[in-house]
Amino acid sequence: MTEDPAEKFFSPKLSARERAVFEAGVALGAIYHQLVGFPVSRKPEVLKLLGEAFSKAFSLQPYRVKVKVSIAEDRLSSRPEDSSPYRRYEALKGDQLNVEVEVSYKNVKARACLRYLPELGYPLMYVEDL
Repeated sequence: MTEDPAEKFFSPKLSARERAVFEAGVALGAIYHQLVGFPVSRKPEVLKLLGEAFSKAFSLQPYRVKVKVSIAEDRLSSRPEDSSPYRRYEALKGDQLNVEVEVSYKNVKARACLRYLPELGYPLMYVEDL
């Protein structure tokens, strides 16, 4: 995308680098808040399909060059083999998401991630590279 019809709404003081970081933050926030609560299962084939579908869907948004979403199976508590239908799935939590987003705005690339960091006890969104 070369021309940005939304650029006129942003402060002229905002650099392309700052806008790329902004877009990466928007991407992570959208992914986090749209996926938390989504029903998931520990079945590997389900996790793989969901990761692929989420990645492709969020790649459709403006300036997204790469989006990779995966679900941390080791952080799930559901048991697909359980006889109770209520324990075969669970609602996705933020600390179960692993996300990498790369955006490109006016030839400036930003890579941002969302990962659960045990040392923080928190799913952190951070800029990994500019």
